[in-house]
Amino acid sequence: MNVLILFVEVTSYNIARIRNVYEKCEAISCDYVYCTESISGHRTNDKLPFNAKVLSGSIMCKLKQLISILLHKKYDFIEINGYSDAIRFFLIQYAKCKKIPYAIETDTQLHIPDNYIKRIIKNIYLKYIFHGKYAYGFAGGTRQKKLFEYYGMRRNNIYILPMTVDLDQFLSIARQHDKNFYKEKHGFKDKRVVLYIGRFEDVKNISLLLSAISGISQKYSDVCCLLIGKGTLKSKLEEQCKECHIENVYFQDYKLMPELAEYYCLADVFVLPSKFEPWGLVVNEALACYTPVIASDKVGAVDDLIQKDINGDVFESGNIQQLEQKLEYWLNNSSNEKDFGINERWNHKVYRERWIRILQGVQE
Repeated sequence: MNVLILFVEVTSYNIARIRNVYEKCEAISCDYVYCTESISGHRTNDKLPFNAKVLSGSIMCKLKQLISILLHKKYDFIEINGYSDAIRFFLIQYAKCKKIPYAIETDTQLHIPDNYIKRIIKNIYLKYIFHGKYAYGFAGGTRQKKLFEYYGMRRNNIYILPMTVDLDQFLSIARQHDKNFYKEKHGFKDKRVVLYIGRFEDVKNISLLLSAISGISQKYSDVCCLLIGKGTLKSKLEEQCKECHIENVYFQDYKLMPELAEYYCLADVFVLPSKFEPWGLVVNEALACYTPVIASDKVGAVDDLIQKDINGDVFESGNIQQLEQKLEYWLNNSSNEKDFGINERWNHKVYRERWIRILQGVQE
């Protein structure tokens, strides 16, 4: 069985999936296409497999390259990550015309636009691409499944394939040493660390986290906040710290593995305060390192990954009082000795087993 898989950009996440899922399916031959090298600025040390192609140039040039790939080989199944640009729409339309079964994989949770015109356009577009017996939905989790259901995809064609990372990479670091070892190694000895990793953009609502840290640090002098990433709001966030006299806040650039995992391991709690987050793979990464997570209720992963009072908690987006309360609880109850159970139920092995069963059913 020949399968073509289209990704948006080159990331360590999808390369890990190639390595741990697709390349371990002996009866299925996969080719990989990337729409671009990078959009988000994500860096990776991982090398692309030999059967991967990164499209380049203008939209027309990319379409020509994609057409060449499609003409070169006959595919029995096409998997498309996302649905919101010309390249992906073309591939969906190609599969529809050729009556090739195709799956749209998404980490996007159901979101109905407030604007009436946008709501109508989205409704028409998604109902079209989700329609028909050849259309399948690969949802990253519970909220993502609701997207396919809401816009009319056949329920029997919708499957949850867990949005995940290469857990073994993070687990290997977490099991080598305890939290205090990594704190001392990276200069946070005798500190309780609140960690955020990601872009410094408005949608991430980092300013809310800093406001919460301001309140917490008045009670606990050993609490610090570590912000790892980059983005347009970095200078504004630094200015907020100065104006509000928020001390013990540290800004650092993105980290690569294995150093990235070490920072998750040293944290007492990880916070994702986003105003909207399709999924949030940083939640997977933090939990894999035995670090509890506090996330806003707008984060797409919370229904599937966060278990209240076991591995973290969820707060109402924008509610600083709730965030402060939950921060205080987890700063006083954090432990790196708990296995939060994410490893058994939300990993590449589960993904691979489900994926193989789905494709076997399609082939029959």
